[in-house]
Amino acid sequence: MSLEEKHLEIVLKWRNSHEIRTVMYTDKIISFEEHWNWFESFRDSNETIIKILLYLGEPIGLVNFNKINAFDNKCYWGFYIGALDAPKGAGTILGYLALNYIFENRSIRKVCSEIIGYNTQSIQFHQRMGFVEEGRLVEHINKGNKFIDVVLMAQFEHQWGHSKNNLKKKLEGAVK
Repeated sequence: MSLEEKHLEIVLKWRNSHEIRTVMYTDKIISFEEHWNWFESFRDSNETIIKILLYLGEPIGLVNFNKINAFDNKCYWGFYIGALDAPKGAGTILGYLALNYIFENRSIRKVCSEIIGYNTQSIQFHQRMGFVEEGRLVEHINKGNKFIDVVLMAQFEHQWGHSKNNLKKKLEGAVK
């Protein structure tokens, strides 16, 4: 489901949580006014799509496709599971559904990701989703007065079929 105004409070709570803030480029606490301005900035944009993952009718996570570039047919993504009581495997399901949507419904050719270098959990998640490392921006951002690398990864539409099948098998095995 697309992000709606009714989701803003819970999404801000997730985004301001320590677990999520520390792996974002910007790790300061975000005010509701800043959050509202962010929401307004993409509401009518062709360059951003934000979806909410629901579980039993309740929001548990978010995926953000941004910098959608029609000429190069690529975009960037970011995501998180915010609900502390989300079921195990929710992140994999979110990634699977999100990538399937962007490749098959929006015909994007390439999904790019920028990951804080110390976020090994996210790097491993991307690898499970079929992303490959394309490079590293060395000492690229300042976090806690320390310059941190950013890992560049990408998943391509022409590789998605193979990655999708592998993920589908894992997800089906987990459900049994």
